[in-house]
Amino acid sequence: MTKKSDITQNKIISSAEILFYSQGIRQTTQQELANLAGVNRGLIHHYFGTKQAIALLISRRFTNAFYAAVNELYFKDEPDVIFKSITQGRILFNTLFSNRNFERFFMEEVHGRIMVENVEESPVYRDLCKECAYLGLNYSEEEMRLYSIAITSVEHKLFGAKINNASTISTEGIINIYNRIHLGILGFDKAAQEALIERAIAFSKKIVFVNNGNFDVRPEYFIFTP
Repeated sequence: MTKKSDITQNKIISSAEILFYSQGIRQTTQQELANLAGVNRGLIHHYFGTKQAIALLISRRFTNAFYAAVNELYFKDEPDVIFKSITQGRILFNTLFSNRNFERFFMEEVHGRIMVENVEESPVYRDLCKECAYLGLNYSEEEMRLYSIAITSVEHKLFGAKINNASTISTEGIINIYNRIHLGILGFDKAAQEALIERAIAFSKKIVFVNNGNFDVRPEYFIFTP
């Protein structure tokens, strides 16, 4: 890849972040994206194919950067992989639901597609693989895929209902259900599930991500209240 193509791709991605954040994926046309990036529309197709492919890239990049920042700031010395995974997930979901633009982009437009059609891209899949290895559970790759899809399909329905005002369950209640399914697959009994979820709730509520109006993730955007 040449330096020029790197610059062009970064311009397209940066422009997509601005448009997708402010107005959503579906409302953004490829021509708008090309105009903002200052490139020919054909280059968008050449490098990325579709808007959805760019959205998946932005989503993956944001999620990875978010988890990396949270891990570095709060979990670097945490030995419990399961607690870390559950709590990091709660911090992320709290962030997505506290910002309408994030909620639309991640939960309404990208979430189900990433989790079901591109399950290997999903943090749920990666975390579940890591946790099963940690616990010595020898599930096959196909079983891991099916478990991840099962978790996230239930989650997506619940979140979808919440977004469309068809659910009376609170956001926290939905995340609790998601956590119980996840922990149940890992073999935790009810008492152990509730104890771990309580711990995760208490810790995650101490952390707030102050969004600066785009998909940027920096350590200074995280506020910790002891």
